[in-house]
Amino acid sequence: MKYLCIDYGLKRIGLAKSDGLLASPIGVLPNHGFRKTILALKQHIKDNTTVIMGLPLHADGTDSDFAPTVREFAKLLAEEAGVPIVFVNEYMTSNMAEHHIRSTKTKESIDAVAACMILQSYLDNKGGFPNA
Repeated sequence: MKYLCIDYGLKRIGLAKSDGLLASPIGVLPNHGFRKTILALKQHIKDNTTVIMGLPLHADGTDSDFAPTVREFAKLLAEEAGVPIVFVNEYMTSNMAEHHIRSTKTKESIDAVAACMILQSYLDNKGGFPNA
């Protein structure tokens, strides 16, 4: 199974991929609105791809103010690309990614590293919640 992870943001979208064991950051796309962004993402979606999407939740597990936007985008992506979407709680991943980048002096984008962390969390736990 192939996985593509999307860390959806208002300005940038972090991307990571995996064939099932280890996640790797693959880059960042600018967010040009739902339709244009979906067209760009479809180039990264291959046969048998499951899309993992970070869902911004609060520490107590309730939706953040941005969560409905992410859910709406995910619904459109699932319809347009014909792929299953699994949400994974992305709480604190951007902070962890920023810390990782500073401590390792890597040149990766925070958004791509955050997507990688979200995907690796899913792979480690095979957990998420389908199309929540």
